[in-house]
Amino acid sequence: MKLLEEMDSIYSTTISKLPRKEKIAYCENLIDRAQFHLVWNKKHLNKGLEEQLYQIMRSAQTELAKLLKEEEFE
Repeated sequence: MKLLEEMDSIYSTTISKLPRKEKIAYCENLIDRAQFHLVWNKKHLNKGLEEQLYQIMRSAQTELAKLLKEEEFE
């Protein structure tokens, strides 16, 4: 699985430099948006785009879990 920084240029160039709370909020919003598009546009998505949305969602979930774990240790 690819890292979120590899999949999302906005995250890698901008969001990754922000404080942890903003990174968490971005990941949560990204997951929500991907889920929304998967549910509401399911009939109209080609397999490639559908897989990209799943990959972005999984990468954001992994990054979010990492950020939340780091937050616990502070």
